[in-house]
Amino acid sequence: LAGQGLLAGVQCLAIVSPFYVYQISFQLGWCQAYKDEIGGGLSQQALEGELDAMGAGWCKGNPYVPKVYSSIQSSYWDVGLLKFYRLSQVPNFIMALPIWACTLFELRESLGWLLLDTPWADLPRALVTLLGDRQAFGQVALCLHWMLMLLVSVLIMNVQVSTRFLSTCSPLYLVTARLTQDKGKRTKVRWILNFFATYGILGCILFPNFYPFV
Repeated sequence: LAGQGLLAGVQCLAIVSPFYVYQISFQLGWCQAYKDEIGGGLSQQALEGELDAMGAGWCKGNPYVPKVYSSIQSSYWDVGLLKFYRLSQVPNFIMALPIWACTLFELRESLGWLLLDTPWADLPRALVTLLGDRQAFGQVALCLHWMLMLLVSVLIMNVQVSTRFLSTCSPLYLVTARLTQDKGKRTKVRWILNFFATYGILGCILFPNFYPFV
């Protein structure tokens, strides 16, 4: 178990560190050079006012806390907690509903036994058993990551890219393939497969012709 935890920590660090280093190097390089250029004789308050005036508020504060990407997303793309929940965005929510419904159904099929069907008293024992099974642990880890991505797409990001965002999750296809063997689920799986086919065909037509499609 300790080895799996250490490996997971190293893998997470390998994923996050390039993104962190890129933002910090930009903040340290560009922000510091700009502050040195305009900061002569200015008070801290006046300097921060200059940064706000040029749209570089992310240069304020601790330079080792990454702020560039989140600031740009918030300012230009309306990315933020529930910022996309406006009446004008209803068509984009309708576009996102199929992939959200598909994800919820398949997460229920994949994690329901652990999160919904296992009594709370038996949950610690189930988790210990899960951690001892590398294959099952890997599947659950992928599905938990998928669940986190679903929450981000519903609550934070611009929802019209939800299909493209969630379609990068490998469990979407692995779980669909497994469910095709379940006779009791074939009708629902047929709807999912039809959605995949429709999305792919429409994408080949709409996207290269510059119509709204994500």
